[in-house]
Amino acid sequence: MSLNVRVFPSRSSVMNIPLSGAAAAGFLVAAVAAVLISTQSVEAALAAVAVGAFCVCLMIVPTFWMAVVLVVLIPFQTLISELLGRYGSNARQVFAAWKVVLLLIGIFRVLRNNPNRRQIMVANRWVLSWSGLLILAYCVAFLRAPSIPAVFSLDFETRFLCVMWFFMFLHLDEKRKATLLRVMLWSIGLLAIYGIIQYFWDYDRLLPFVNSPDAFDYGQRRLYSYSLTALEPAYAAVIAILILFSGVLRNGLRAALSWIAILVPCLLLTYTRSAYLGLLAGVIALCIIDHTKLRRIAAVGLVAICLICGSFLFGGDATSRSSLGQRLQSIVSQNDESSLVHKERMRTAVQVISANPFGVGLGKYGTVEAKFVGVEDAQYTENWVLQVAVGAGVVA
Repeated sequence: MSLNVRVFPSRSSVMNIPLSGAAAAGFLVAAVAAVLISTQSVEAALAAVAVGAFCVCLMIVPTFWMAVVLVVLIPFQTLISELLGRYGSNARQVFAAWKVVLLLIGIFRVLRNNPNRRQIMVANRWVLSWSGLLILAYCVAFLRAPSIPAVFSLDFETRFLCVMWFFMFLHLDEKRKATLLRVMLWSIGLLAIYGIIQYFWDYDRLLPFVNSPDAFDYGQRRLYSYSLTALEPAYAAVIAILILFSGVLRNGLRAALSWIAILVPCLLLTYTRSAYLGLLAGVIALCIIDHTKLRRIAAVGLVAICLICGSFLFGGDATSRSSLGQRLQSIVSQNDESSLVHKERMRTAVQVISANPFGVGLGKYGTVEAKFVGVEDAQYTENWVLQVAVGAGVVA
């Protein structure tokens, strides 16, 4: 299978950059120079230089390495934001936009370089059509009430579609696909190991690596450290475990079990019930899709179940009364305080949708609102479908 990586012949050890890339690089250099001349802020100048260099690299490097940068840096997003703490908020927002820049340039490049793009579009025409209509609905909602929170919400709500489009048209051979998944597993695994060290060794001192930890003080230890944000603590572990279950990396069973022994405790310590159920649904889906991996899935699943049952068996009543035991029991009972709050938030969201069938506007509900008005004052739907309807209307 051919790669989508274009090979540029070199003469006298100098690589010939494509004309479009050279023109874009020249434009960016000129733009950065204009910012450097016009601005009086050192932070703005440094941000302009960093953004310009980043964009030039994205236009020149093979698309495979763009995907590597994306999957490696995503789990470390919070850590990167904290390391930029000495910069002002405006400069930090410029740095934080690296994912958006990478995806926009990446989608353009993979569409341009993929020789099978027409076949992919035909095969996925309904997915592309519906996702395009959702983007259109979001844009209409944004134009109705544009604001700074709405800009962040538009990015936050549609980024997963950009990720889907980028990887849908990314043309790689089987070897590079396996390499990319292996890199993803290691980036998640390293941060999971850090999370275990944080949780059991020095929780209070290492907690500042999580974005805004004071706003998420639930009176108990909770593992956040390998997540995009403190509001989404468990996605990375679920993805990594499903990669191991699928067997696409062709790792030995011993290596897979070693990773499972690290990732399962990390997932449990997030106390995220939806992640537990999501992982279970993902494993069931893998069993249905690929019967040949059933033995491997059964072996890995048995180890994970033994880890959970062992903690309850040897922990006795203390474990069942612990935070983890209460979270697992609440999945069935649904009568604990947390479950009741979640249900009440969903009922409130339905009432808001009924009163505003065309939406209340972007950035006025959910995670993005919390960034501007505070976590305690923000309203949450606890459901992505309801979140879409609240922000952009029933049609969306």
